[in-house]
Amino acid sequence: MPIRSFSDRESLSIFEAEYSKKAEKKLPVELWEKARNVLEALHSAENLNDLKLYDLDHKKGNLKGVYSLKINAQYRVLFEWDDGEAHNVSVGDPDYH
Repeated sequence: MPIRSFSDRESLSIFEAEYSKKAEKKLPVELWEKARNVLEALHSAENLNDLKLYDLDHKKGNLKGVYSLKINAQYRVLFEWDDGEAHNVSVGDPDYH
């Protein structure tokens, strides 16, 4: 199922490969291709099991109900999953979400 919504314009810009200074602050440009690969996997996933390759993690605490996919050691794609669709997708460092 497709990504239904992004939580911010910068994450959408990264997905669409549209450069902006704000998007570069969110995620270094050298990681954009890898982030887009993760976002494409999320966009085409039919269920959460399709995302295990990207270290799918179900967050707890103040991020309860949020899932994450690994871009690298520091950066993640965060999203909510409802009825087979990703919502509120955000790219960045989860420590700042």
